[in-house]
Amino acid sequence: MGITGLFCALLRGTISSWYALIFNFVLLGWVSISWSFLFSIIMPRKNLVVITGVFLSTTSLILGGAIPPVEYEQIYSNTYIEILCGLLAPSRFFIETFVVSDLKCLPEQTGFNQMENSFNLPIESKSFTKCHLGQRDKNIGSYSCNGWYWGFLPTFLLGLTIRVCAGALIHIVDRSQQTKIPLLKALKDPKFMLVAVIFFLTIIGLLCLTISTFALERGW
Repeated sequence: MGITGLFCALLRGTISSWYALIFNFVLLGWVSISWSFLFSIIMPRKNLVVITGVFLSTTSLILGGAIPPVEYEQIYSNTYIEILCGLLAPSRFFIETFVVSDLKCLPEQTGFNQMENSFNLPIESKSFTKCHLGQRDKNIGSYSCNGWYWGFLPTFLLGLTIRVCAGALIHIVDRSQQTKIPLLKALKDPKFMLVAVIFFLTIIGLLCLTISTFALERGW
């Protein structure tokens, strides 16, 4: 995905940072591959490519935020939709990062960025507010040509959470084919039970941390 991002930077160009553009593609690949890891454990191998492709493309189109039925206005006005899109759509943060990175580098007169002497501009008059972009970033109106990195943290944490879930499922699904004892019998072992509890708490903690990074307002 890094090579894809490099080609995009060369062919399309960007007025903001090339590093942010390329790394945005890398994180898209990170979270997409995470889903493929998860599906590889619960889906038949012969259907894996098709199921993964359909899931990623469908959720990205429907829940990505760029086109109806779910656009950024609906995402930022409804917490449940925001969480759903953030967890299921790989393109949710990818598209927004792609767009906002260049918009933050536009001149002040475009209304997207405000200098220090523009503190009296009403929030409803700001272009980012009208476009419903980056509404959880406290510094969304600050001028910068270094790229917009706000969506990188939730994307990384989401991919990590999915991979941990996949790692946990390995010890649950198809245990007989792995020459392991049945799960109910394994749970009677204190050591196995302790590991299971640790895995469960880790997944819950990562999930809550991931949601907090994009559902709550932050400036980093």
